[in-house]
Amino acid sequence: MDGGAKAAADSQAASEPLDVTASARAPPLPPPVKAALSVSPAQLDSSAPLPMSQAQIDSVLPTGVDGQYIQGAALANAKDNVKPYWLSPLGVRRHLPLLIFLPGLDGSGLLIWSQLEELSPFYDVRCLAIPPSDRSTYEHLARCVADEVAAERTARGDLRGMPVTVAGESFSGPLALMVGSSYPEAVDYLVVINSGSAFRHHPLLFYGSQLMPVVPDQLFDFSSYALAPFLSDWRRLIDGNRALITPPFSVNLVPKSTVVHRLNCMANFSQNGAKLARITAKTLFVASGKDRIFPSVAEARRLMVHVPHCRLHVAPHSGHAVLLEEGTCLAQIISDARYLPPKPVPAA
Repeated sequence: MDGGAKAAADSQAASEPLDVTASARAPPLPPPVKAALSVSPAQLDSSAPLPMSQAQIDSVLPTGVDGQYIQGAALANAKDNVKPYWLSPLGVRRHLPLLIFLPGLDGSGLLIWSQLEELSPFYDVRCLAIPPSDRSTYEHLARCVADEVAAERTARGDLRGMPVTVAGESFSGPLALMVGSSYPEAVDYLVVINSGSAFRHHPLLFYGSQLMPVVPDQLFDFSSYALAPFLSDWRRLIDGNRALITPPFSVNLVPKSTVVHRLNCMANFSQNGAKLARITAKTLFVASGKDRIFPSVAEARRLMVHVPHCRLHVAPHSGHAVLLEEGTCLAQIISDARYLPPKPVPAA
């Protein structure tokens, strides 16, 4: 095959949808590294009330993971008048490629916890945490992500050329897309999970959100209980994960005023095909086949029309909170798509 034909074939393969449920899987991942978890920066008020009891925290931790990350993130998120900040749940490990996780509607960075052990051999993980009092727009948050990537590349010195992966879930699906289109030089791989860009294409959610500001607080609390079963099939959740997505924990993380702001962000998000075509990162769309919040599979296919170099993973039996479900391994999903970064440089 000559050079031109090979380049054309590579381009077609890169943009060709890949449904790993119907394709040959990549080789199994190596055993995870048991790393000590930490919060960075950690200027936290230890007297602030936890939105989750210590017993609940202990009940949801995976094997080999202590409570410092969840405890610290919950404390930081409970503080008022705090700007978006960054968590380093596996500690700072700059000999590994950077993975930036952008949170769902909760804004806490907590819901990636059950994926950390499997991600640990491959990535230096940073989680964006958005406090309930923050009213940043997607544009401002995208700038924050680009600034963090620039700072991390500077801190890496000779390793600054390692690839950067940005993963956005639900509310942060649009944010990940905006980072990719507005700052294409900042990201090498995008992972977009059950994207909130579907929100404006769902009439019931879109128009219903306009009524949210006038909903009484007591009714809002009740609706949080009613909504929880729609986030996932309860039988598929890892033991203890229900506590992370149900009241009172979830209501304390995202009070009504915060929900209203973040729903408005999703409702107003609009990137046309020309903007999406600016994305140069290799993009993996992860969509749940039984998502009862968004039409995630249809939205992923809609976005793939415009985004170059993209692939699709459909989780046929999963609900919206796919990262909390038993059997979901984000590292394996990325590996199956052949989007894991090259083998990392060993630590000195």
